[in-house]
Amino acid sequence: MAITIGCTKEFLEKSYAQIENLRLQILEELYKIQREMEHWDVLDKSERTNIARADYDGKTLKIVVNDVLPRHVSGVKNSLMRVGWCQSIIDAIQTLRETKGANPTFEKALCHITVYHYLDTRWDIDNRAFKYLIDGLVCARVIPDDSWQYLTLMVTGKYDKERPRTEIALVPLHQKIEVVLKTASNPADHHCGLI
Repeated sequence: MAITIGCTKEFLEKSYAQIENLRLQILEELYKIQREMEHWDVLDKSERTNIARADYDGKTLKIVVNDVLPRHVSGVKNSLMRVGWCQSIIDAIQTLRETKGANPTFEKALCHITVYHYLDTRWDIDNRAFKYLIDGLVCARVIPDDSWQYLTLMVTGKYDKERPRTEIALVPLHQKIEVVLKTASNPADHHCGLI
């Protein structure tokens, strides 16, 4: 006897939201337990579970989050997304500052986000919840604000079945890059010969 399950788009989106909420709730509880264990000197800060790590060479800030940035769908709680993603970015930057003495700050930045997905399938690049990564950069005082005056954003998608993750790279937004971006947005004004 075959069992038929109705797999409508609404059912799948609701299921995805429920699973993502549960996953983020587990992460939130893990962070709470770790903070309490640190408070009672049961857990050393260096032994804490972090899903993100950061490195800075004086020019480029690179943050690797060992998770695939989730889709932006209704039903996933904003508060959980902030804890799971925004807080992970803040923690990675704070650890970088405490352990390496690095203080990455950018007046204006070019931010390149690469989502390494575990499925080699089509997914819309604009359906990912980038807001929480960017909010984490602002809250960690890496960039002054997330408005267009301070941040230029590029997004890339790649496939990595063995190690799905999200990588964020920030570099100073120099005048040379601004010229390239300006030319790309209005080639007729710069005599590029493009129609």
